[in-house]
Amino acid sequence: MTPKQLSALKAYAQATHAGLCVAVRQAPTHATRTQTLYELLNGHPAEAVNEILGRPRRRREGLYFSGSRWGQLVADALPTERCERVVDPACGIGDLLLATARHLPLGPTLEATLRAWSSRLVGVDLHGPFLALAWHRLQALAMDRHGLVHPHLRLGTMCPASFRVANSLREKWRLRAGDGVVMNPPFQAIAAPLGTINGTGRVTAALAFLERAIGHAPPGVHVVALVPEVIRSGSRYARLRDWLAQRCQQLHFKAHGQFSEEANIDVALLVATTRSPTSRLILVDEANAASKAPAAAVVRRLGDVCSVHVGAVVPHRTRKNGPRQPYIAVVDVTPWEETSPTRTVGYRASTHAPPFVVVRRTSGPRDKERVRATIVRGEAPILVENHLLVLTPNVHSVRACRELAAALKRPQTSSWLNERIRCRHLTVGAVREIPLP
Repeated sequence: MTPKQLSALKAYAQATHAGLCVAVRQAPTHATRTQTLYELLNGHPAEAVNEILGRPRRRREGLYFSGSRWGQLVADALPTERCERVVDPACGIGDLLLATARHLPLGPTLEATLRAWSSRLVGVDLHGPFLALAWHRLQALAMDRHGLVHPHLRLGTMCPASFRVANSLREKWRLRAGDGVVMNPPFQAIAAPLGTINGTGRVTAALAFLERAIGHAPPGVHVVALVPEVIRSGSRYARLRDWLAQRCQQLHFKAHGQFSEEANIDVALLVATTRSPTSRLILVDEANAASKAPAAAVVRRLGDVCSVHVGAVVPHRTRKNGPRQPYIAVVDVTPWEETSPTRTVGYRASTHAPPFVVVRRTSGPRDKERVRATIVRGEAPILVENHLLVLTPNVHSVRACRELAAALKRPQTSSWLNERIRCRHLTVGAVREIPLP
C-alpha cells in the first residue's frame, strides 16, 4: 500500500485507541461508550479501511474481510474449548479472532480477561495498523462483555506479543498440538510457490496458506478455513485435496455460496484435524454426500460413455500458422440445437472429429441451467475454442450425441452440479462425474 494509505490507517488505529480509552471510563449506559463499542464490533473498521485503500488495491491484494457472518461460521466450526491457542495467520482487522473470542470465558476482571485472551489468540498480518485494529476490537469486545466501568484502567497502545507483523508465507508457523488455526486467506491468483503440491502456474493464494497450515502442523491441530470453492471441487486442485486427506484425520468440505457482492467468488468451508501417521483417514464432502449413491449401487457416470476435453484454441494465444480448418466458438453455438461450422481458421491446435457435443464452460449455480449443450456435426476435424468443453461419445454417432444431450438437459443434472461444483466454470472432472439415468 502507499505511504499515504499507511499513514491514514495508522491515524485511524490511533483514533480508535483514543476512543476506547474514553469509553472504558464511562458508564455502560453512556451514549458515547455504547456508540464506540457498537461501531467497533459491527463493521465500522471494515468500512473505514475499505474507504482508505479503495477497491482496486483491495482486489489486487485480496483484502476482503470476513465480517460477522463468515466469522461466526468459522468460529462455530472450531472446537475452541479444546484449543490452547487460536492462530490466524492472515488476521486482517481481526474478524475471525473476534468471533473466536466470543466463545472464550471471561476472567474475574477486564485486565485478567485481556491477559488471558492475549495468551490464547495469535494474530499475524503484513500490516501493523490492521493488527492494532484487531487488538482494539478485542479490547472492545471484552469491555462490552464485562459491562463495567474501569476508571483507573489504562489501555496500552501496543499490541500484545502474540500479535506480530510478518509474512506467514515466509516464516515457520511454530504450531503446537492442541492449537487451532482459523483463516480467511487471500483469494487472488499468484504464481505457484516453489515446491507447491500443485506444481507450477497460477494458483489461488489460499492454496499456499493451506499447505503451510497443514504442512507445518504436528498431529492434533484443528484447522478451519474459508477457501475458494474451486479448491473443494476443481480438478486443478485434486492433488491438493489428496495431500490434505493424507495429512488429516478428518477433512470436511462444505460449499457455502458467494462470499460477497463485491468479491464475486463462491467459497467453501474446510474443517480439518491434522493426524498422526497411524490415524484412520476420514474424508467427508458434505455438499456432495446427498448426491452420491450407496457404495453397493452401480452408477453410470458421463465419463463412462464419452471422453471430455477442453477446446484447444485460446484465440489470443494460439498460433495462427496452421492449415485452415473448420472452427467452433461460443458465439457459434445455440444451446440444445444442432449445428455445423460455418467458418474456417488457421489456428495450430488439436482438432476433434465430429459428431460431438459441446458444453459452455462458463456456468455458475445462479444460472437456470448449469449445462448448455449443443450437438456439432461436420465432415472434417473441427477446431474448438477453449471456452467450450468437448464431449465425444464412445459410440461415434449423431444418435449417441442426442442421447447424451438429453441426459444433460435433465433438471437432475443441474441439481447435481449445484452440489458438486459452485465455482463459475465447469471443470472436466465435474462433468465426467455427472450421473446418468
